[in-house]
Amino acid sequence: MGIDEKRTRFPCLATVRYMVTAVVAVLTVVVAVKVITVDLRPEDVELSILQGHIEASTLWRQRETEISPPRLQVSRRHRRPCDDDDYEIQPGLGVNDAGSSDDSCAESRLPSTVMTYEAAASVDLGVTLSAYNPSGRVDIKCTGITLRVVDMPDLARNTTGTMEIVRFPLPRGFLVKRQSSHTVRRWMRVTDARVLSYLASTYAGRTSFTATVQVNATIASVTVVKRTNPKNVSHWCSVVTVGLDEPSTTADAVHCKAREEPPYLFGSVLLAPAPALPAT
Repeated sequence: MGIDEKRTRFPCLATVRYMVTAVVAVLTVVVAVKVITVDLRPEDVELSILQGHIEASTLWRQRETEISPPRLQVSRRHRRPCDDDDYEIQPGLGVNDAGSSDDSCAESRLPSTVMTYEAAASVDLGVTLSAYNPSGRVDIKCTGITLRVVDMPDLARNTTGTMEIVRFPLPRGFLVKRQSSHTVRRWMRVTDARVLSYLASTYAGRTSFTATVQVNATIASVTVVKRTNPKNVSHWCSVVTVGLDEPSTTADAVHCKAREEPPYLFGSVLLAPAPALPAT
């Protein structure tokens, strides 16, 4: 009887002991998840435009246009027609003694065509985006990524005259592993007649111009056990070059800043020059 009483006096102690152990284990897991799954700020993903360059197939179309030269008066010194030393243009007006054949010789020395620039049928633009994850604890999932190439002629002061050149929607998202980078290159074709006309009229004869890139994306931190709620973030990359030449492999990348506003609002390199000092 004594032995049986010792065995059954506190039968619930073992159960309580197991319950306490289980609760402690659960609390430990919860705390670990809270520590590992940190709240991801927009600055935690670092975006940049490689080589600070957007490659363009063309910016305009060149065409020769015929012109009608004005009738000029010439004087004849020799009889050989249209020799370089035979005729000279006189400042007087009217018809001279040389006749119409002399007029044609003088007119042949004037340009018969002029070079004009018009909108291209289309413009292909290529850009390379790099995303870097500096975190050593979480991966970063990037989705819904769109790049906007914006021309801001008066970026130093305001957004007057701003023209959106093109949008680059990335068809798929990507995962940036901790302390590693992911690079994606994308080409888009511009067919908007308004944009093509703007490029031809604004940058006729030029092979490049500077612009700003806005990157909009949805990011979330990913761990082994959980994923944080996604956040919509916006980055501005300034200043990049849009040009016909291939990007230099040694050129520095243009790093993007996580802001909602255009870069002129937070200290872009295109800040307006300081006002001139009054003359003394």
